[in-house]
Amino acid sequence: HTDHLESMGGEKISFEEYYNSNIVMYKKWTDYILECFKKGNVLNFYNDYFGKSNNEFYLNLIPFASDGSFSASIGNKIYDMNPVTRDMKKESLFERDRYENVIDAPIHEFLHGYVNPITEKKGLLDFDTNLFDNLKEKMSMQGYSTDVEIINEHIVRAIQIRYIINEYNDEKWAESMTKWEEEQGFIYIRDIIIKLEEFENNRNIFK
Repeated sequence: HTDHLESMGGEKISFEEYYNSNIVMYKKWTDYILECFKKGNVLNFYNDYFGKSNNEFYLNLIPFASDGSFSASIGNKIYDMNPVTRDMKKESLFERDRYENVIDAPIHEFLHGYVNPITEKKGLLDFDTNLFDNLKEKMSMQGYSTDVEIINEHIVRAIQIRYIINEYNDEKWAESMTKWEEEQGFIYIRDIIIKLEEFENNRNIFK
């Protein structure tokens, strides 16, 4: 890649040079995420939950500052883009008791690779509908200004909580997360969790 990155101090460096000079740190981080995904049975959970097993997952690092991660779904390939963060350089990152905290963002973003295409295919909402005006102010402050984004975020966060229940059977942890999401403005998440339970209990109907 011939483009150049410019640091906060004004120093310019090629992307390739920047990547190669940090490759040991990147590999340590991505290998650790993969290890955590295996411990948490994450990929099997995705495929079982959505009834798909042919997806390919790519964990990518973005070499610049960003407000958060994001996902891109192209065919059966799901890409999770994560910004390089200062935390990646901390040894304590690899010593946490609850490795689940480390995989929270990647789990969230890969879920968008499943959920977003489904809501788009259903076409119930679009970027011009205004069904969530009561949430717009709080949602917009978090970067979710359209109905499509708001409903996708609700569903993804609800599935994250169902993941906790299904894989860890930890009601206390799940309830804590649910309350936290409600405080952030995701006021319909509890209703969606109930519908997801209905989905889980009727897989003979909902493949």
